[in-house]
Amino acid sequence: MENSSCDGSQKRRYPLLFYLGAFHSHFTFTSTLPFRQEAYQFMSGEHLSTHVDAPNHFYEGAWSVDEIPLDHLTAPAVMVDIREKAAQYKNSNVTLQDIEQWESDYGRIPDRSVVFMCSGWSDYYGVDKAAYWGNDQENTSDFHFPGFGNDAVTWLIENRDIVGVASDTASVEPGNILVIARFFPVHVTIGEHNVYGMENVKDSCELPVSGATVYVSPMKIVHGSGAPARVMAVWDDVNDEASGSRSTNEPFKMAAAILFCWIVSR
Repeated sequence: MENSSCDGSQKRRYPLLFYLGAFHSHFTFTSTLPFRQEAYQFMSGEHLSTHVDAPNHFYEGAWSVDEIPLDHLTAPAVMVDIREKAAQYKNSNVTLQDIEQWESDYGRIPDRSVVFMCSGWSDYYGVDKAAYWGNDQENTSDFHFPGFGNDAVTWLIENRDIVGVASDTASVEPGNILVIARFFPVHVTIGEHNVYGMENVKDSCELPVSGATVYVSPMKIVHGSGAPARVMAVWDDVNDEASGSRSTNEPFKMAAAILFCWIVSR
C-alpha cells in the first residue's frame, strides 16, 4: 500500500539563532585524482535546528540521547492544531482543555505516542526571524511563540504514557516561559519521566490528526543531552483523507523509513 509522507526536519543554515552551540561547514578535501569528492567539516550544538531534547537535558539521571530506546523513536503520531488561538496570542499553550477537546473530536490518544503541536510557526523558520522568535533583537528574555502547557504534558504522561512531545517552534515551552515561570517546567516534567522533546519541527500541520507513524532519528551522541534529528512520518492515504490533512507530499514505502531508522540508530 502506498503511503503519504512528511519530512519534519528543517534545513540547516548558517547563521541561525539558537540557545546553545555553534554550527559551520566548509570544504576540506582536495585531490589530483581523476574523480570528484565532496567532504565537509561539521560542528554543531546539540540543540540546533530540528533536534531532540533528551530527558537528561533538564533532569539529572534521566536517559541521554543515546539511551532513548528505539521503540520510543518509532511511535504513533498525534497532531494538536492550535493555529487559530496562536494567531491571536503568540505565547499560546497546548492546554489540558485542548487535549480533552481533541479526544472528544477524534477519540482516545494512543498510548506511547508522540504528540505534535501545530501552531503554523514553522512557516517562519529561515524566512522571518522576528516572527519566529517574537523579536528581532535576539533577546532571550523577550521571546514570543507557542508551546506546550505543563498541565497538558503532565496529564498526557500520567494518562496516555506518551513517549515524546514535538513543537514546530523553537521550544516545547511558550516563548515567554522564563518571564512567567523563571524556569522550564515542561522540560523538567518530560525529563523526569524519560519523555523526549522535539523542537523546530517542520510542517507538523501537514500531519493527519491521528493515524500517522513517526520515525525519529537523532544522532547517537554518547551522554548527549540532545542531538540534531531527521524526523519523518508516514500514513496511509485512506487515513489522510479521513483526517482532512492538507499534505501534498509524494507517497513512499514505509519499509524504506524503517530501514533508514535502523541504519542511523547503529
